[in-house]
Amino acid sequence: MDPEQSDRNENNVINSVDCCSLGSDKTFRKRFVYLMAYDKCLVVKIKTLDIAYETNISLKDREEQKEKDQLENIQPESLRSKNVKLRNWVNNHYALCTLILVTAAAITALGQEHEQADALGLCPRHPPRSLCSDSLSTDLRGKVFVFPRESSIDHVTLITKLEKPLKNLTLCLRAYSDLSRAYSLFSYNIYGKDNELLVFKNRIGEYSLYIGKAKVTVRATEEFPSPVHICTSWESSTGIAEFWVNGKPLVKRGLKQGYSVGAYPKIVLGQEQDSYGGGFDKSQSFMGEIGDLYMWNSVLWPEEILLVYQGSSLINPTILDWQALKYETKGYVIVKPMVWG
Repeated sequence: MDPEQSDRNENNVINSVDCCSLGSDKTFRKRFVYLMAYDKCLVVKIKTLDIAYETNISLKDREEQKEKDQLENIQPESLRSKNVKLRNWVNNHYALCTLILVTAAAITALGQEHEQADALGLCPRHPPRSLCSDSLSTDLRGKVFVFPRESSIDHVTLITKLEKPLKNLTLCLRAYSDLSRAYSLFSYNIYGKDNELLVFKNRIGEYSLYIGKAKVTVRATEEFPSPVHICTSWESSTGIAEFWVNGKPLVKRGLKQGYSVGAYPKIVLGQEQDSYGGGFDKSQSFMGEIGDLYMWNSVLWPEEILLVYQGSSLINPTILDWQALKYETKGYVIVKPMVWG
């Protein structure tokens, strides 16, 4: 391939390449990295040009400059000499050019691996930041969180992007424990306020719902020890709170009419929070299994509560979804198959 033909090919390739500038305010150095077909091989070439004053010179400007240079009787020999020097530079820096291509390919591959790992749910529970997002949604259908010991450390933090206060809510979950003492089932705190929303079991067959530190208590007939399905709802406009235990409604109560449950919560399973994400008391910790937890920003109808109790997935959760749950565990908490639901 003769030098003039090489120049034409180089110009065609440069037209498709964006350039970036480096250097001082008055003199800018631009590097054009491009591929050129040469003797049926791809050769990486880096061409360096000094450009005065302007950081971005258009292709049209460069063509005009070339014509101006030709009018000033720049000899073809000098142009060919520059081409020879350029080829010599590329040959001497072949390793550098190769490294640039390999690095670019590695970055592209890493990005594709990241996307595939997130899409397929293949990232580990605590993934490296380079491959997986910080918290992935996990489908926990047919599984439970097991809290195998009494502790002031073991807990699960549920992650949700709740940015608006709640005027209405419904929470449902399944639990299995042989504890006869009091314990927390669901603890929802906001900055500066504890017991903003708390579901607490006082003793066998007795449950309390806290809204803004105020509470109501209901009583149900239940076997012990045995699995239990619990739903509770609250409506701000009326203040009415409801409990459903194993698909059966309990007597309604009223509290905090007109109140709004705060946003940006810290939600914890296994412990009762006395501060935002902390202040745990071993004597109030949960020991047992929790599963099928869902939360809505509305009050479900009785027919919908029954569907949830029966395991239907027709009622789409809006706040917490056991089938797409984001969570973090701390301490001795294990995910295992549910064998009692």
